Amino acid sequence: MRPYLAVIKDSFREAFATRVLWFVLVCITLFLLAVAPVGYDMAKAVSLQVKDFRDPGEFVTQLGSQREDTSTPAGYVWSQLTEDLRSEVGRITPQTSRLERINAFQRIRGELNEMLKRSDFYDEEVWKDVRLNDEAKELKERGIDGLDGDEVARLNRLAFDAAFHEHIVAVPTESVSIFYLVWRYPEEIPLTQTELQETVRMIVAGLIEVLVGVIGIFTAIVVTAWIVPRMLDAGAIDLLLSKPVSRSFLFLSKFFGGCAFIFLNTAYMIVGLWLIVGLRFDVWSTGLLWTIPVFVFVFAIYYSISTFAAVIWRNAIVSIVVSILFWAACFAVGTTKHTMDQLFLNGRRTAAIIPAGDSLLRTNNQATGYEWNPDSGSWSLVFEPEQKMPAGIALPNPYIGPIYDATHDRLVAIRVPLRMGWLQGSSKLVVATPKDDWKPQEGISTPPGTKSLMIDSNGGVIVAGVSGF
Repeated sequence: MRPYLAVIKDSFREAFATRVLWFVLVCITLFLLAVAPVGYDMAKAVSLQVKDFRDPGEFVTQLGSQREDTSTPAGYVWSQLTEDLRSEVGRITPQTSRLERINAFQRIRGELNEMLKRSDFYDEEVWKDVRLNDEAKELKERGIDGLDGDEVARLNRLAFDAAFHEHIVAVPTESVSIFYLVWRYPEEIPLTQTELQETVRMIVAGLIEVLVGVIGIFTAIVVTAWIVPRMLDAGAIDLLLSKPVSRSFLFLSKFFGGCAFIFLNTAYMIVGLWLIVGLRFDVWSTGLLWTIPVFVFVFAIYYSISTFAAVIWRNAIVSIVVSILFWAACFAVGTTKHTMDQLFLNGRRTAAIIPAGDSLLRTNNQATGYEWNPDSGSWSLVFEPEQKMPAGIALPNPYIGPIYDATHDRLVAIRVPLRMGWLQGSSKLVVATPKDDWKPQEGISTPPGTKSLMIDSNGGVIVAGVSGF
């Protein structure tokens, strides 16, 4: 056993001698040092975000319509805007370019956020008809003089939300302020501690997928491709075979030497990242540590191809090229499988099964509905979407629901429109009844950010989302 361990140790000595190991360790250290200064502070949510405005145009219109009456919240807020901004907004017409309207709105949002920090923003006479929530009432009872700067801004924001509840999404309780060394991101991010931790997990997962799953594999192949060809050089292999060692075990020792080399570097990076994320964000993910053996296993598969090519051609460049071609073939197979799923399978997969009185209905990912026919023992088509995706391509289930309303013998759902980048139409309430063969009929729009649907005991429809119930 000792000779084979000596071979593995020789692999590390060669890595030290060629400075490959040093180079990899320095790169990993620089990456960890770059990530380490990221941190956050929890605070009360105050700032107005772009997504907080249900309809920016309607909000600005309301401010302008009451500009003469400063005793109302709208008129008061309008009067607090700078004169040049009021003039700029007054010049906006339906023919104004989209870019100019966006710039004007961003200036309004910026000035509003500055207003919310002022201790004189909340005027009881102006806001007397505004119904405050319990948190705002508690802050108000303590008096402005008894509040610190963050609490004053919080009271102002709660009063602002209450006055413009038709146009502004209610502010959450907590927000996150992200910083990097001495630089702080200028806007708060409305997230709770739990939501922040989930976001960090997703970011780390994406980072690991790129750094380890793609860049890491290619880097590992490149830095280990020379190990076996160098062993097979005339002088080196003759010296090794002069010892009482098995050729098979000699080859495996070199193979495991390469795997051990990658294992140490991977463990250094992953454990370092795990400690940083845990200490800075209190996210101690054991799943992150499991990426170490998973990555080494995946690397071993590609490295076996690399060493196979090295034995045949005894050239490190050829080994790298063959490994990359193998990766490309695996990528092509995976992409083809995913494409075939999208084209021929996903659209037909069941999204929901709904008991509806005496009927049993099923919808798939293309929003096609079927009713169970007990006589024939099969599903009968009852409705199809007005616009089907081409070639059977399926997107995530386009419905929230459906839910059966036994009181009115109907199905109720919310049709979620397709999001194109930042643009998305409004969600629509959809109702289907047996007398119409369960064909869905669109109704009113639901509030922005609707996430779930419920039916109360009287058949009333309740929707819940980011702006409440």
